[in-house]
Amino acid sequence: MRYKGLHYINPGLSKQISNLVDEFSSGTLKISVEEFPFRLKKMLPIDKLDRNTICRRVEGFFHASNLLFDKLIAESAIDRKEIVIRAKLKPMGYYHYFTGSREPADYMKTRDDLLNDPNAALVKLSNDIVGMARLLKEVKKKPA
Repeated sequence: MRYKGLHYINPGLSKQISNLVDEFSSGTLKISVEEFPFRLKKMLPIDKLDRNTICRRVEGFFHASNLLFDKLIAESAIDRKEIVIRAKLKPMGYYHYFTGSREPADYMKTRDDLLNDPNAALVKLSNDIVGMARLLKEVKKKPA
């Protein structure tokens, strides 16, 4: 992977996304799981004439999905494979065909590829966020 750190979102925005995930996880933010990606969209607006804003949104969604995944690993006894199954996470190739992308199917494997095909990436990341947020709420409800 070419990029190791976050290039399109600044540390302040990264902290806001982290706070959103933390508040959602702790239950202090009372929103539905379907509303979670819309909150992120408000934080990451797109200017049609500026490609960097599209990359910022993709990277912000990527960052939020990673934080949710880390929360699930840390706060539950669920392993990686079970998270993928229970949150219904699908591979990027599924969204490649779902969105009608013209990129080669085997092309979408890294975060760099997400930035090259932002339409498919945003659909995938949005669905991943909803699935993981739903699973996180489900895990938090169950007594350990």
